[in-house]
Amino acid sequence: MMRDGATGSPDAPIFDVGAIAFDLDGTLLDTVHELAAAINGLLAELGYPPLAKEVVGTLIGKGMANLVRRALALATDVSPEAVDEGEVKDALDRYQAHYASRLGHETRLFPGMLEGLARLREMGIPLAVIPTRRPGSCVPISSRRASSTTSRS
Repeated sequence: MMRDGATGSPDAPIFDVGAIAFDLDGTLLDTVHELAAAINGLLAELGYPPLAKEVVGTLIGKGMANLVRRALALATDVSPEAVDEGEVKDALDRYQAHYASRLGHETRLFPGMLEGLARLREMGIPLAVIPTRRPGSCVPISSRRASSTTSRS
């Protein structure tokens, strides 16, 4: 199916879109609040001071193990490569427990996301979400957010 550009102008590019797939965290959902709370819960458990949410935001990327490794590196003032693999594995298990206890409590859709997704749906474009989360962790977020997002539709 051919679609015109977002502007609708005659010079807008035309291309065929079969479907659009989105990642969940950081693309559709703003999850930094819970990630930061879980990292700070882990750091407190290990006797380290908390990190600002903005700092935790800069550590996100390439999975939870990397987030934990980077946070431990900051807390101990070493490079991420210098953090022991066993320490990361142990800390990751603890981090996941902290994260699971907070899952879905502060997660929000990014501003304009509902409207943007609705517009794409109106255009007839099939949409998909491909989460990078552990199995089962999307359900609590979806359940908690369903009432707040559907009430605005």
